[in-house]
Amino acid sequence: YLNGDTNFTLPWANDSINFAVGGEYRKYTGSRESDLLSQSGDLGGAGGAAPNIFGGYDVYEAVGELLIPITDQITAEAGLRHSIYNVDDSGSSAYGASTYKAGLNYKPIDDLSIRATYARAVRAPNIAELFSPQNTLLTNLSDDPCASVSDSGVNNGNVPTGALRDVCIAQGAPAGVIGNIPQPAAGQANFTGGGNLNLDPEKSDSFTLGLVFQPAAVPNLSVTLDYYNIQIDESINQPTPGDAIAACFDNLDATSAACQSIVRSPIDGSLSGDSNVVKGLPLFLSNAGNLATDGVDLVVAYNRDIGEF
Repeated sequence: YLNGDTNFTLPWANDSINFAVGGEYRKYTGSRESDLLSQSGDLGGAGGAAPNIFGGYDVYEAVGELLIPITDQITAEAGLRHSIYNVDDSGSSAYGASTYKAGLNYKPIDDLSIRATYARAVRAPNIAELFSPQNTLLTNLSDDPCASVSDSGVNNGNVPTGALRDVCIAQGAPAGVIGNIPQPAAGQANFTGGGNLNLDPEKSDSFTLGLVFQPAAVPNLSVTLDYYNIQIDESINQPTPGDAIAACFDNLDATSAACQSIVRSPIDGSLSGDSNVVKGLPLFLSNAGNLATDGVDLVVAYNRDIGEF
């Protein structure tokens, strides 16, 4: 990294512009090695197998920052970082991600500063999110729509049995058990999930606006009040069981990918059973999530020397 003074000063300021530039290389590797009972799924109460995980990736980064005094009262800052990720897998190509920030600090009087910042940040998928093998485990599910199908012509009085029946059969339920499919055993259904080498970094946009009050009349007192607003797009997450159920059963179509990706028991049509056969609900990691939050932070700090002990 290299930083210093540019020796260039704007006409309205007394201090010159400062800069920092740099580059970085990082290599990440990780693994999880399970014992033989865990790998086979024979460990009681584990909900399924815990296969080994091995993987890693390289990161190349370049960064630049500026601190720009505009006047004696106003200072701006800006920064840019570009990262290139190379995942250790023959089928994955490199991808890039950029983060940046811009901020402004205004000090109308000695006791008070007003600050505002906008920033784009990213979080790259971790090794487990990339390299976890496909695996069938247990998840919570108390109500299986196919377990409500009967020969009365309706499901819960709303959905025609014909369309719902077709979907349940398309998922592997034998036609002969329609009307007698049991609900998930102990409120738990099988699901299949795992890592995804095609995951992209999450992206977040954050905006903050705040005040810093340091009154000269009360030395060592600092009061900060900040409003923040953060939104994360393309969040890396796993669908909930309700998401998988809704994707299929809210729009019944026996030929849709959302419905055909659910795999039922060929014996009783349920979502419970041998994990080698009953893959259950598809709950794979993806970038389909979105998160948002905002709020206010208030910090009051007072430092005082209380002497030696």
